[in-house]
Amino acid sequence: MTALSPSDIYQKLITAGTEWAEANAAADLFEETKKVVLSKLADETDGSMAAREAHAFRHPDYLKHVKSMVEARKIANIAKVRYASIQTFVDLMRTKEASERAANKHAT
Repeated sequence: MTALSPSDIYQKLITAGTEWAEANAAADLFEETKKVVLSKLADETDGSMAAREAHAFRHPDYLKHVKSMVEARKIANIAKVRYASIQTFVDLMRTKEASERAANKHAT
């Protein structure tokens, strides 16, 4: 395995962190607009509030929004796992190097 320089690791963390932030913002936007979509669709029909909400919940546009929202959150979660995995790799490398230094110190 090729050793990564601190600069390479830093760039990987920046890239992964940015991807996570962007994916999380996209997922948040879908979640924040869920009620707006529901309200807009409920206003398309007459009747009691329960009937209007039922119409909105069944509407293909609402179902599409919910599916997009769930997919966006999945993408954000995958990006978060990638970022956390890189952080864990850095921690493991730091521990390995500290252990090697300690072993070398005791060997001399």
